[in-house]
Formats: sequence, C-alpha cells, structure tokens
Amino acid sequence: LYVRKSYSGDYRYTDSVKIEFYNFKPTDYNECRKVFYIRTAYRNEPDFTIQALSRITSALLENRFDRLIDNDERVSDNYHRLVSNTVTKLYSGSEDIKNVKDLREELIGEIKESMIRVFGDIVLSNIGDPLQNGTFYFDKGVISNFHFKNLSAGEKATFDLILDIVTKRNEFNDSIYCIDEPDLHLHTKLQGKVLEEL
Repeated sequence: LYVRKSYSGDYRYTDSVKIEFYNFKPTDYNECRKVFYIRTAYRNEPDFTIQALSRITSALLENRFDRLIDNDERVSDNYHRLVSNTVTKLYSGSEDIKNVKDLREELIGEIKESMIRVFGDIVLSNIGDPLQNGTFYFDKGVISNFHFKNLSAGEKATFDLILDIVTKRNEFNDSIYCIDEPDLHLHTKLQGKVLEEL
C-alpha cells in the first residue's frame, strides 16, 4: 500500500505490507532478494543500441525500482547480461569443445525458440556487434535484420519478459515471479500463448 486511507492511529511505512512464510524463512541477504522477482506494468524500453560493454553485477544485487509506478527498463541490461555470460563461458574454458556457431546459438537459441512459439514469424537472428551496434535484430516475415526498436509494443513487451526470465532464472531459481499486467499491448489470441510460454 502506498497511500493509507485513514490518518488515525500510528503508522509506519515498513508495516504497509507484511509477508508470512510457511515453513521457510530467508536467512541471508541473497535469499531475501530472490524470494520475489517483480516486474512493473511500466515495462518500456523503446530503443537501445550498445556501443561498449561494461561489467554486469549479479542479478540479485542489481537496482530494480522503488515503486510499482516506476519505469522498468531491463532489455538493454539483459543484453549486457547475455553477452557478459557468454564472454565468461568463453574464457573460463568450460565451452572449449563448442564451435562459435554452437556458442552463438546457445546465447540466443532459447529466446529465439520462445519467440517463434509465441509469434511464429518473428525470429531473433542476432545481437549485432556489442562494441559498435549492439542490439537485438530479428527476421520478421520477409524482412531481415529488423531492429528491436521497430517491433510493435506487444512484441517488445513479450520479448522483454521472455528475455528477462531466461537471463535471470539461474539466480532467481526458487522465486515467485510477479508480473504486473503480463498481457500488456497483446490481443487476446496472443495472451494465452505468452502466459503459457512464461
């Protein structure tokens, strides 16, 4: 609750919401941070192009938002997370038996398959060059290298959610996902597909 209806009696902001767990009590900071993963209804990042890479912190430690009315931009952060995770795998030696094509497919393959299951004709084709024109590119119908910014609002909203869950689920692996208005900008035929895919 952000606004109380009555001004009578004592009130503390920290008592606005009380959560009780059955047979579970988080014991450390990371466990507390991963109990809930929340997305607001204001998921809107209309355009981005990365010109340089930067270090990405743990998803558990990233600054999310303070209120459910705040803007919730995560697509470019998750782009960084995808590339960073791939570079880490590349230099750790754990992926030495894979060729470049296999590693690239592992980078975007699951997200690509999800988008195809939901939309059919929208295929995540590549992520550009992260040091020059890094963004998500799609094949859509007969168009190739369709820039992320040109997707419709519903396509962007769906891609955002799929990308976010795929890139965060290893750290939020025992979490309750709360998504405000997951059907945002989607017609009813697609709403069921998106919820099933998530």
